[in-house]
Order: sequence, then C-alpha cells, then structure tokens
Amino acid sequence: MRERLAAAIVTAYRDGQRVGEIARVSGYGREQVRRILRANGVEPEGTRES
Repeated sequence: MRERLAAAIVTAYRDGQRVGEIARVSGYGREQVRRILRANGVEPEGTRES
C-alpha cells in the first residue's frame, strides 16, 4: 500500500503537481512528501542546496 502511494506521489510530482497540493490531497505534510520524493530518486524543486 505505501509503495503504491509513494509511486502515485512521484507520478503526480513528475506530472507537474506541486508539493503543497500533493500534501493536501495525500494528508501528508510537505516535508514528508519531499522525503518520499527523495527516497524515490526525485529531488523536489527549491530544496536543493547550492
């Protein structure tokens, strides 16, 4: 179940949804969504260290 939700979050992000919208729909906080994305090899925009 968690794997499917993580895959859906990654797909939504890659399809252009913003982290905040994914968080609202999923019920997770923004940082949790970012962690899920990073754990699946996706670096969310605006969170990269310079």
